[in-house]
Amino acid sequence: MLLDENRLETLLQAGMHTLTISLDGFEKEHNYLRRHPLSFARVMGAIDALAHIPHELKWDIVTCVNPTNI
Repeated sequence: MLLDENRLETLLQAGMHTLTISLDGFEKEHNYLRRHPLSFARVMGAIDALAHIPHELKWDIVTCVNPTNI
């Protein structure tokens, strides 16, 4: 929810080496599970920022599978 390009740069400068993003389905299901109408958009923005940084950061995406998003 809070990871944007500026925060990512600050975290990298502080020495962060790994990061995990939670993406729990398509927009409707993800927002429902995360209880926030902008959660999916923010997660996608964070993924976009991570995909475009020239850094050796190790990152992955995890999904919580449940009846809502299966």
